[in-house]
Amino acid sequence: MSSLHNTEIFTGGELRPNTAMSRALKDIAKRLEMTRGALGISAAQIARDTDISANEWSQYINPDKYKRRISVEHVYELKDTYGATLEWIYDGDVSSLRGELAAKIRAMIKSAA
Repeated sequence: MSSLHNTEIFTGGELRPNTAMSRALKDIAKRLEMTRGALGISAAQIARDTDISANEWSQYINPDKYKRRISVEHVYELKDTYGATLEWIYDGDVSSLRGELAAKIRAMIKSAA
């Protein structure tokens, strides 16, 4: 067996031990709901403000039932409309958020810890 067969493969999440959450569907869904809660809006409001239908949102936040990850296009909708970044939604990187949204999400994370 060559040495390549014995090399571990990293996805990125394993290399950053300070990342609070993973890229798992459940964690992405949790961040989507945290974002909605921090914004103080309903799923129906998201559907009105973006191209994300209420049905799609429901599938994104219920990963056990639907096993559906939010698309990059829809994350860009959240970014353009509300300031939620790809780094936050996919990776849990709070440092990429700005202003009031960042402060509210940081407070939510702190209270959950």
